[in-house]
Amino acid sequence: TTIGTRAFYRSGLVGVVARNASLAVGDYAFSELDDLESFIGTVGSLGIGSFSFDPLLTAIKFSDSIDRISRSAFSNDVNLELMELPSSVKYIDENAFRYTKINAVTIPDGVETISAGAFSECSNLEKVDLPKSLVVIEDEAFMGTNLGKLFIPKALVKISDTAFRNISSLTSIEVDADNPVFDSRDDSNAIIE
Repeated sequence: TTIGTRAFYRSGLVGVVARNASLAVGDYAFSELDDLESFIGTVGSLGIGSFSFDPLLTAIKFSDSIDRISRSAFSNDVNLELMELPSSVKYIDENAFRYTKINAVTIPDGVETISAGAFSECSNLEKVDLPKSLVVIEDEAFMGTNLGKLFIPKALVKISDTAFRNISSLTSIEVDADNPVFDSRDDSNAIIE
């Protein structure tokens, strides 16, 4: 089942129950719903801003086949906290979860780039598990989060200048010993390029 572009944009929906096995949600389909508290269903694909600016939405469930979290899909869903990314996800686009209440996330293996602003300003985000496949972290990807420690995997060779900007809580960085670009030897609290 497909929910078209802006199908329920700025409507008064307070809850959605989707009985279909997997929904394809178009651009801004459920965006700017001030009263949307619950979405019960499984999302199989997302358009740009599909659920953005839904201040009361707290949880979302993805199908096991979704491969992309689109640009600004959940941006400014300030109470979104319950979310698990399935192993099928390969792309996390710009600002996908910006300004949400997520406190921990495991990025699935297969994701090579975390796009600009993907988790920026998620002030509750304290823990992120980066996959072995990760190669690039773009600008402001984790800016303004509350991460305490970070493990840099072997394949990660590019961290943009502002990727971890404004994170005073970040006190521990460990780099995989086989990473060809970065180093955190002697228990240093920094990465050396």
